[in-house]
Amino acid sequence: MSTSHTRELVQRFIGFINTNDEKLAHALISPDIRLQTPMRREPYCGPEGYRELIIHIRSSFPDVQWELEEMVAEGDSAACHFTARGTHEGVFFGIAPTHKKVSWPAMNIYTFNNDKLVREYAQPDFLPLLQQLGMFA
Repeated sequence: MSTSHTRELVQRFIGFINTNDEKLAHALISPDIRLQTPMRREPYCGPEGYRELIIHIRSSFPDVQWELEEMVAEGDSAACHFTARGTHEGVFFGIAPTHKKVSWPAMNIYTFNNDKLVREYAQPDFLPLLQQLGMFA
């Protein structure tokens, strides 16, 4: 796969995570993907699992949007630095809604095969988020 095609897939994928569009999920995410996240112990599986993850995040931050800050791509893989921004309107890790506008960084590595996301290593940095929500002084 060409690097430019991988970059296009990442841009389409950002469209998915910012909308949770079901058609994009099935077009871009392998049914075999297993996503481990800090959100829960069991992995999220396939396109519907990924949509469930987005719903889970949106239950705390309904207006969340991920902005791509930087991407380094080669072949079928891309490393991406994101800033997520949203308003804290639901319980998040036991923290009651603060109604604050917050942001947090994330570094993700994506691998595609046959135009589908087959592997993701996601590293959201929740420490700044938890600080903004008042968990730490």
